[in-house]
Amino acid sequence: LLPALLRQGDLKSYHKYRKEYPEDTAPLYFNDALADFLEAGATPSAGRRLQIAANNNRYIIPLLLHDAPPSNVPDSYALHSPEEAQIYASDAWPLWREIPGALEWLKGF
Repeated sequence: LLPALLRQGDLKSYHKYRKEYPEDTAPLYFNDALADFLEAGATPSAGRRLQIAANNNRYIIPLLLHDAPPSNVPDSYALHSPEEAQIYASDAWPLWREIPGALEWLKGF
């Protein structure tokens, strides 16, 4: 649901539902960084969120920057693992390209 809300630009609902699911996982951290970016662009706050996300799973950014989403997606994963990154990137790869400027921001990180 959260990526769909980002895709629609419904940040009010995103923040409402995000508060209901206070997980500390890389996919949610990356979504939070993207939400900040949608709200105000490449601000220091968005950059801090992206840094937290990248520190949580260093494999995600390279996968998001690939020319295509991962095609071999595992059935399960451990936190902070390459498999977690593959699952997130396979779902979020199009989203990062749909939001104007997001991919360029990610490349410059």
